[in-house]
Amino acid sequence: RLAPFEVERFPNSPFILKSLHSVNHLHFFGTAGTIGKSVITDPDFVWIITPGENVSSVRIVESGNIVLDRGTHLDIDFKPTKGLLQRHTIIRTEERIITCWPHGWGSYFDFVLLVLAKLVRIESALGPKLLQCTPVVYSKFDQPFETDFLGLLGLDPAAIIDSKTLKGAITAQQVVAANNHTTHFPSPRDIRMVRDRFRLHRSGPMRRIYVSRAKTRRVLNESELIPVLREFNIEFVPDVPRTVLEQIELFNGASVIIGPHGAAFTNILWASRGATVIELFNGRYHPPYYYYLANVLEQHYTCWIDLNTSGSGQQMSAQYDNFEVSPSDLRRCLVHCGLSPHG
Repeated sequence: RLAPFEVERFPNSPFILKSLHSVNHLHFFGTAGTIGKSVITDPDFVWIITPGENVSSVRIVESGNIVLDRGTHLDIDFKPTKGLLQRHTIIRTEERIITCWPHGWGSYFDFVLLVLAKLVRIESALGPKLLQCTPVVYSKFDQPFETDFLGLLGLDPAAIIDSKTLKGAITAQQVVAANNHTTHFPSPRDIRMVRDRFRLHRSGPMRRIYVSRAKTRRVLNESELIPVLREFNIEFVPDVPRTVLEQIELFNGASVIIGPHGAAFTNILWASRGATVIELFNGRYHPPYYYYLANVLEQHYTCWIDLNTSGSGQQMSAQYDNFEVSPSDLRRCLVHCGLSPHG
């Protein structure tokens, strides 16, 4: 249905993500062998959908989903089913509109790599002027980081149309859209484009940082780990509110990044190629989001999984569980990554 409207089609080669065990020998990703899994993605697309010979109408419903001819819901964002029963009554008409997120959920990771990445791809394909002069409609996250990133793109956050506030549908003579792949494995090209679009040019000494978490998924005994961190010249970074530019600057200057699994690891985007990334997990929840991201970014990834909370398979109910890391395990993990005390 969308072939006549393609503006850009960029094929993605299969990306091999090797099997990995944690430092303490728990299976983390892939098969029992060393080959791992081939993460195959569809091409990256940008479309400008125009009603006419091929499509009679295009509408954006309250979820932010695109509906063609009042009956075809486009599955370009891993099955956006929320909008299937929403109203199609047109309440607003635009000459041109950009849409980029047909879901009502999301975290910092989702916004940066699944929403912002689309906008960067559209900017690359069609130019910054079109992006900045065209209304953008999607289900907003309503978070400070969203406002910061939109501002850095040159968009007025106040001009964004929040689809979930609509009481019907929007139509336009041109609807600009792009696709996503999966929540675990965003487009490698998008990842690199976002990095290059926002990463700072840096000079000066590099830092080693431990990124703490203040709420869920905390390391409960962090006070016991601080002497080990100091021994390896690793700076303890508390979990406090930071602007996007402050986060970019912090991670841009880091050669070693360690901490419990969480959305803050999205910021390894701003770290250099060859940086060391060490992720700490409870035993029942250890998704490979940042293992994949570090591989795309050509960084050295290692993980540690708490043996005391280990279980069979992934358990979503455990995604917010806290855990502990012994000082001796932390030291062993750092040495395993080639770090030396006072280095």
